[in-house]
Amino acid sequence: MRAIAVKDRLVERMPGGWTYSQLTDATHGAHQGSLVRSVCDADGKVLAHTHDVEQITMFQSGEGYMAVGKDIVAVKAGSVVVVPAGTPHGVWNPNAKRLEYLAFCPATNVQIQYLPPNEAAVIERYMSLFHNAGDIAIRTHAIALAGSGADI
Repeated sequence: MRAIAVKDRLVERMPGGWTYSQLTDATHGAHQGSLVRSVCDADGKVLAHTHDVEQITMFQSGEGYMAVGKDIVAVKAGSVVVVPAGTPHGVWNPNAKRLEYLAFCPATNVQIQYLPPNEAAVIERYMSLFHNAGDIAIRTHAIALAGSGADI
């Protein structure tokens, strides 16, 4: 057994302005779980997706938003968000400073299914409205629209 050096892991650039590094896999002794490091660049988005296992997400630096189902959560360093299995989720960093997080799943071969573009666009628009809404009434309206399934 040896320590895994994060800097030595493969970094994959993903659509939307973020990177992904698989930190653990079976070659490192992880047979029942996986740990991933993701970094969202300025105005980067982790596109809305689902997978069949839960995800525990811990934000390490920066600030942004995470959509989990119909909820929007403001996140920052130290925030932990649990995503139930099968729940659509995504991340948006509207700031100039990058947003970094670790995601743990209780499986080693997590299959990601991205939402169709029209469904992903609704979630992204919802996060944008939530970010730009300084007034609680506007935020409440954005939440109601997203909950209704309306095209916002």
